[in-house]
Amino acid sequence: MKSIQFISLLLLALIFTSCSGDDDSPSRSTESITITIDNDPPMSFSENIDAVMVLLPPQSGFSNYFTIDSENTSGDTFHFSLPPTTEDTYSIPMNTTIDFPIPLSHFFTYQGSLIDDANPGNAVYLQLTQFDAVGGQVKVQITGVYYDAGNVLHNISISIDVTRDL
Repeated sequence: MKSIQFISLLLLALIFTSCSGDDDSPSRSTESITITIDNDPPMSFSENIDAVMVLLPPQSGFSNYFTIDSENTSGDTFHFSLPPTTEDTYSIPMNTTIDFPIPLSHFFTYQGSLIDDANPGNAVYLQLTQFDAVGGQVKVQITGVYYDAGNVLHNISISIDVTRDL
């Protein structure tokens, strides 16, 4: 009888220690948004991340669109949106080039950016590689070039790896 109790306690201990709430799997979101301009140190906008699907009225011709809002530790804001879709989700992978005449600010903005949306030389490549259901991961990589208000060319890289809230 004591051996059965000991084995039962041992099994319970193993179950409780192996069922921690932390998901350490490689597919777990890092909850990070980083922006790198030229060779400057990356800027993190990984605070107060809100990643949601926004429903659109039927008369718009679209079902919804996905948006992310966040901040850095100083409270500066970041905003990202995917184009509206007629589907309930986005096809993966989504690879698209965003260039003039479409303003880059329709897809992303961050406080302190000086992107000249009217410059025909702006072009970025957007890759959506993961778009899970609510509670799952969303991964986006944006790379390209833009001109600032002083007509200076900059390289930009934005890496997004967040958990979808809605």
